[in-house]
Amino acid sequence: MTVYTHTARFDTGRALTEDEMRRAAPSIFAKAAHVSRSERFQPIPTIEVLRGLMAEGFMPVGAKQSGTRDAGKADFTKHLIRLRRVDDGKVYNVGDTVCEILLKNANDGTSAYDLMAGLFRIRCLNSLVAQTGTIDSVKVRVALLLKAR
Repeated sequence: MTVYTHTARFDTGRALTEDEMRRAAPSIFAKAAHVSRSERFQPIPTIEVLRGLMAEGFMPVGAKQSGTRDAGKADFTKHLIRLRRVDDGKVYNVGDTVCEILLKNANDGTSAYDLMAGLFRIRCLNSLVAQTGTIDSVKVRVALLLKAR
């Protein structure tokens, strides 16, 4: 199961709170780069982008971050947030198609900032989806240079 599938929950009709996101993926809240990055690495704080999308009505419904062997990178590692418009009382069924925005980022240099809007068909209500189309995708690559020691 990939990080994309693991976050595709349809069994709850509500947005995640910031506290829930902090528990699931603390790296969402990183505002600076990991110490291994050079001064030329310009991090993009995910929480600032997320709050902007929330102001436009796209709410976080799933969040996950990758594991790391280096405990010092846990607050900077790759993470993914699924966003969609949350309709009051909307009940999803297997076979429905849902429009979502996926936001992926990392402030440790392991992933570019990636924002993708797509259509996903629900295969199972607890997490299985199949991408049926990409609406648009924006990927921002930043300098991935190691800091001189």
